Amino acid sequence: MKFVKELFTVCETVLSLNALSRSTGVPPELHVLLPQISSMMKRKIVQDDILKLLTIWSDAYVVELNSRGELTMNLPKRDNLTTLTNKSRTLAFVERAESWYQQVIASKDEIMTDVPAFKINKRRSSSNSKTVLSSKVQTKSSNANALNNSRYLANSKENFMYKEKMPDSQANLMDRLRERERRSAALLSQRQKRYQQFLAMKMTQVFDILFSLTRGQPYTETYLSSLIVDSLQDSNNPIGTKEASEILAGLQGILPMDISVHQVDGGLKVYRWNSLDKNRFSKLLQIHKSKQQD
Repeated sequence: MKFVKELFTVCETVLSLNALSRSTGVPPELHVLLPQISSMMKRKIVQDDILKLLTIWSDAYVVELNSRGELTMNLPKRDNLTTLTNKSRTLAFVERAESWYQQVIASKDEIMTDVPAFKINKRRSSSNSKTVLSSKVQTKSSNANALNNSRYLANSKENFMYKEKMPDSQANLMDRLRERERRSAALLSQRQKRYQQFLAMKMTQVFDILFSLTRGQPYTETYLSSLIVDSLQDSNNPIGTKEASEILAGLQGILPMDISVHQVDGGLKVYRWNSLDKNRFSKLLQIHKSKQQD
């Protein structure tokens, strides 16, 4: 009896601490609490040890079966008035344990050396979702009858058979192909538009690089592209030589009177400019961006 009294005190402590740390209100599973209880008891505590407490006091804890089939354990709900007026739960359990032990001695000739574990039938009642607790052991015949009388959900044979897919007509097939082509063209157009907007955003940085170079000198496209890539390497959006070449062509298209380009033998382009005006370039760039958005 000393063991169950100490176990009840430890369970009260563990469940109280668990209730303070858990704000969800979901009762903890019993297998999660057992390591904590074993640590405080300094011995291994199993599920049957906890069920011994219910043998003495069946309403000591709320033991239910959750949706995963695991036993949960929680303190019973008590209002503040009951907590203030009633005696402590530990004292109540001690009195119930002594009363239970006296009844066992009076009803049996042989002395019981241990408290039997409370029997739990892990099934759900039809009226609610709580676990049905019972101290009676079901016989094999009752289990067999319950198995025979149980009802199973069954699907018809047609639900597992593949239905023959109706062939599409020529008109439906052509309509779907046209719709797919239309979506692909719209997606490609959107990507190209975003790419051109990105190049237009980089034109200001490339213009500043050209503005810092010596005027009136010829610069090959290869040299300018490499210089632009190296200069913008540490920026938020670095670019490659292909993008640099396209931006140079875009700048020449915006400023055809200021920046000239000549193509020599072998297809190499050579750029040259005499004077560059930042204010004029800013105005022309805004016009260029507005045309892209239209």
